Amino acid sequence: MAQSILFGLLHGAMFFSLIGIVKAALIVAFTGLIAWCMGYADERRADGSILPGWIIHGTANLFSAAVSMFCIMD
Repeated sequence: MAQSILFGLLHGAMFFSLIGIVKAALIVAFTGLIAWCMGYADERRADGSILPGWIIHGTANLFSAAVSMFCIMD
């Protein structure tokens, strides 16, 4: 749980000065939730394998790239 919070905070901190507090908070929540899902999948469902985490992280990166490219959040 602590790792997912840190993961979310670090991602929000990267964009805070560019997008403001509200959108940064959304990034913190979204990436924190994804990080928790990755940890759960890796530890509980995949017997410690990092493969599910890689897949989830790649999917999240594709989603955020699509949002950035098509300005969905503007």
